[in-house]
Amino acid sequence: MNDTATPPSRPSPSPYRLHSLLDLPRRLFRPPCPAATPHDSSSSSSCARSKSDGSMDPEMGGVTVLQQRGLKRMRLCDVRLAEVLEGKHLPPLGLKDFEDYLCFVERSAENLYFEVWYQSYTKAFDSSPPATRTLELSEALTSSYQRSLSIFLDPLSQLELNVDAESRQELNRATAELEQRVALSSTAEPFLPPSAFDNIRKQSHRALESSFAAFLFTRAQNAGPNRARFAKRVS
Repeated sequence: MNDTATPPSRPSPSPYRLHSLLDLPRRLFRPPCPAATPHDSSSSSSCARSKSDGSMDPEMGGVTVLQQRGLKRMRLCDVRLAEVLEGKHLPPLGLKDFEDYLCFVERSAENLYFEVWYQSYTKAFDSSPPATRTLELSEALTSSYQRSLSIFLDPLSQLELNVDAESRQELNRATAELEQRVALSSTAEPFLPPSAFDNIRKQSHRALESSFAAFLFTRAQNAGPNRARFAKRVS
């Protein structure tokens, strides 16, 4: 007896129809449920049925293909800066797009870089209490803190932040007090907590939010009636 599996036959060709071509976007985002095969008898029962409006029947416990792929309609005014910083949006609203806009249009990328540094520094600082910090973590925090001063607050730096003199003086006083503590005690940590940058961060973040609003406006110029009709067609 020959156990060799019979190769699948090629489906018969069928003519292209204009209606099928126009229906392509909808089928890409809402493909039909896969048909059950002899090796998977549960395929038809496990595939959730779609309602006429494209949502899934709650009783079937399914989700739409758009949700599975992370795709959904969103108004431009609902896009948040925090989401872009977390990498939750794709081009033309990605983090790299925003960075390029700041570098080549506004030429004010320092606020973005400071925000990224501040979040990273805060996360590392809060990851362990002072009493249990490892030497490696303390050295990393010290290096990060010192680099932030030279990059964002040095008048000779190309990425110097545009903040008021009062906030600079406040940080300078905190830095001087830190140096005194380190000189008097060998156990004192040679870096400041993230809260020492609060006033500077508020000003920098306010400027970054303003830049982000302008960035979103430039993304809106990439839209048009044809794109809107296409989005409505596939949704």
